[in-house]
Amino acid sequence: MFTDINNLPIGIHVIYNPQALSTFNHTHKSIPKKINNIPIKVHDPRKTYNNYSGIELWKMAIACMTDTVHTIVDDNGEEIEVDTCYPAIDAEDFFDFDKVDSTSNIIFLYIKKVDDETIMKGFILCRDLHLKTLKKMRTKARIEDYGDNGDFVQYMSLKDEPCLYIEGLCAKEKGAGRMLMHLVETIAYNSKEYKAVKLAALTYVIKYYYKLGYRFTNSPNKMFEKNITDESIFKKINQDVENLPVIKSDEESFKRKEWVSFINSIQDHKLLNTNYDRRIKSKQKKRMKRRVTFYDPEKDKFIKHSPSNRIQYATESHDLGGDGWYMYKILSNEARKSKARKSKKARTRKARKSKKARKSKKAKKRTKKNKN
Repeated sequence: MFTDINNLPIGIHVIYNPQALSTFNHTHKSIPKKINNIPIKVHDPRKTYNNYSGIELWKMAIACMTDTVHTIVDDNGEEIEVDTCYPAIDAEDFFDFDKVDSTSNIIFLYIKKVDDETIMKGFILCRDLHLKTLKKMRTKARIEDYGDNGDFVQYMSLKDEPCLYIEGLCAKEKGAGRMLMHLVETIAYNSKEYKAVKLAALTYVIKYYYKLGYRFTNSPNKMFEKNITDESIFKKINQDVENLPVIKSDEESFKRKEWVSFINSIQDHKLLNTNYDRRIKSKQKKRMKRRVTFYDPEKDKFIKHSPSNRIQYATESHDLGGDGWYMYKILSNEARKSKARKSKKARTRKARKSKKARKSKKAKKRTKKNKN
């Protein structure tokens, strides 16, 4: 694993998929040296590090994401073994080597030392949806290697977007996840290749990402298949998010009427992170409007359930939101221009000071020469 490397420096390590060097070219110059005073080490996929090649580092980073089992105390006071992504994601399955190697481009590992042990405290996995990167990842050789892999087949159908896409985020230290997200946003902001950061939010964290500036909106790619012509739809959806109650799990969203209504409304607009058009079809919706009677064996009674109950059951059984909902953090061009102007002014001031200092130095030399 990556954490097994001897004398591994603490901080954030950026490891690239060596199959798509275009990702490295788009981002490495935009990565800051530090974030929140935590050093950042960028690994060039074309070079070795501690005698490990770019390919070896990539494999070790993937292994580090999937092997994060540790013990916690659950709500019942019992000790259970879980991974870093518990309970939202099954890391071993979601970050399977073939899936990550065939569809992802950058891994950010947050490394710390605890009691002289080097451990991983969090990570973020990204896809580069830029057209050049997608072409690099979809070569004939890779199609031969991964053509039978379902995740790769789905990846092949993705449309290009000028975005960095957050594929997965897990952390076991408070604030680590937000810090890693801020790093990805900074990289995208500093690069000319990207216009947004994109993610697929699980239902229960929609409000969290909303507070961080992510919105239900159209893709920066105007030809993106899930774009909606009527912008007022997004305005209403985002207003609805503000009024939704905070929940702590996806299971809770199926029990709250406000959330069930919201889930079905955004599902109607095909904002799912999936290729399916709709999961609850029109015929099913007609059936959901009827009352239905269930036999409860524990109470030994027949209980009538209202249409709202049927919608709740259908929403849960169809697992709406299980794959996440597309949200974007659009990077403002005005903010970028303002930053560029400030940077230009700073360079101009620095140049003036330097010029003034040189003149002063020359004047002192002349005065000294005249005295002699």
